[in-house]
Amino acid sequence: MVPVGKFTSALRALNWVLIATRQLAYEKASHQEIASALDIAEYLPLLLTDERDRSESFRECLVDLSQRWPVFHRALTEFDS
Repeated sequence: MVPVGKFTSALRALNWVLIATRQLAYEKASHQEIASALDIAEYLPLLLTDERDRSESFRECLVDLSQRWPVFHRALTEFDS
């Protein structure tokens, strides 16, 4: 679970992950790229609801997305804010 004080930032980051994934589709990224992004994105809600503090794992997923596709950088920025 992401601590209460970070939860809103995590939800904003998740929102931007969805927006960025849609942007990949609009930019005609390959199905493989979109699927890879979604493989990471589908894990984020599980981290939000885990009983343990999973903030670092959540952030690592965002870093991974940002390193692979710069369009995801805003999600990382939102989480870090």
